[in-house]
Amino acid sequence: MEGIEILWDLKKVSDKEYEDGKILNPKNGKEYDCFISLVEPNKLKVRGYMGVSMFGKTQYWYRVN
Repeated sequence: MEGIEILWDLKKVSDKEYEDGKILNPKNGKEYDCFISLVEPNKLKVRGYMGVSMFGKTQYWYRVN
């Protein structure tokens, strides 16, 4: 699993937001639409969804020091 690309095609819409990208669920190999936003300096909001954003899942990723 090391080196696998899980996020791609994101387009910058502001200093802290990217959208219209894709995310891979490595557990099942499925691809989903996604957008990400920087919530805090060390906290990233990642939302994956199918078709409509309201039908998705949000995760928060934290920077490891």
